[in-house]
Amino acid sequence: MQRKSIFTILGVMLAVVVTSLALVFTVGPKLDAAVINYGQLVLEDEDDFVIDENGVLYGIASHYSCSSMWYDVNTYMNFSDVRIKIPDCVKKIEGGEKQYGTFTFNNYIQDQPRISELILPDGLEEIGDGAFRYFAWNTNYENFNVPEGVQRIGNSAFASYGQSINITIPINVSYVGCDAFNGIRYGNVVCECSEEFANNNWDADWKRGFYGAVQFLDLKKVTFNSMGGDVIPMQKGSAGFLVSEPINPTRENYVFQYWYASDENTPFDFENEQVIDNMTLTAKWEPVATQNNENQNQENNQNNETANNEVASAEKKFNPLMAWIGGGIAAGLSVICGAAIVVAKKRRK
Repeated sequence: MQRKSIFTILGVMLAVVVTSLALVFTVGPKLDAAVINYGQLVLEDEDDFVIDENGVLYGIASHYSCSSMWYDVNTYMNFSDVRIKIPDCVKKIEGGEKQYGTFTFNNYIQDQPRISELILPDGLEEIGDGAFRYFAWNTNYENFNVPEGVQRIGNSAFASYGQSINITIPINVSYVGCDAFNGIRYGNVVCECSEEFANNNWDADWKRGFYGAVQFLDLKKVTFNSMGGDVIPMQKGSAGFLVSEPINPTRENYVFQYWYASDENTPFDFENEQVIDNMTLTAKWEPVATQNNENQNQENNQNNETANNEVASAEKKFNPLMAWIGGGIAAGLSVICGAAIVVAKKRRK
């Protein structure tokens, strides 16, 4: 009986181990970041996405695609929502129809788990055509945060995004494509640039089909050209704002002097000079070699001055001594001459 009990226990343990390994090698690779029982699936690793060597993101990895992941999650794992954090290596989010038969972040199908959060990397530079089309159609994800570094928003980038969207277009965005927000009925699009800039640089139909409110803040920006030194973040504000003086940048073999606007010989006055329009402040540097030469010259001058003073002091000490010696020699010669005359006179006698 004891042997049978032992074998039974060992059999159960073996079954548990085999089942665990099966789950690890099947479900694990696909849902390693998820929480079971109406938890949250987190997509944040590079392997969760399709990203090329240039940092362009094309979509979600195959095991998370619309045709597999959503079905598996809803049917078997009971996930209620998905959190997406785009990896820092991504520079562009490409859009359009992709290899998995859906848009990059298509959330259009009715019974999919809802995307509860989206975090884009600070280094993102471009949002491609149709990248977030239908993204929030079945959710209440209205507030979309565009990183400061984004420079271009493509055609239909947010078309049919959802019923509503609240989004701020950063001042660094130089172009917004046509129909960027087409099909969205409510919400707010806040543009940090001026309306004049948008009219001159963005597509003429960039807001076509958007029925929410559009606002232009007309902010001014100050960029810092460190001339090869540390990257200094841009500053922005309404016309007339004062720039906060940044921490001095560093650069190999150079010593930072100051920031200047146009004349490199005139430091920028951070305390009093107001920003009226977009401007760039440039770093003034002094090569370490030049500064070392100046310091060396100063040191040499000091050494020369010290040496001259020592020579002068020695000369002052030397002159009286020579006078004494000269006087002694003259006196001695006089005595010798006098003695010679006396001797000569005695011999004549």
